[in-house]
Amino acid sequence: MDANLRDKEERPQRRSSSLRDFAERHSISLRLTYDEIKAGRLKIKKVGRRSIVTDDAEADWLAALDARAENQAA
Repeated sequence: MDANLRDKEERPQRRSSSLRDFAERHSISLRLTYDEIKAGRLKIKKVGRRSIVTDDAEADWLAALDARAENQAA
């Protein structure tokens, strides 16, 4: 087995991402990401000067987004 392939398989899964990666993954602008943070709908963690979104915070944001969409449809 190739050493690089083995290393990738043994690495833990991603547990957080940068704000830019989060925005790209959800096809939203970085500005909208900051707006969601300011509104308190997206929770971030600070690591030094860096802001990250944990997988749990991302899941909470998605669940709240679904709930808001359902409320608007009703």
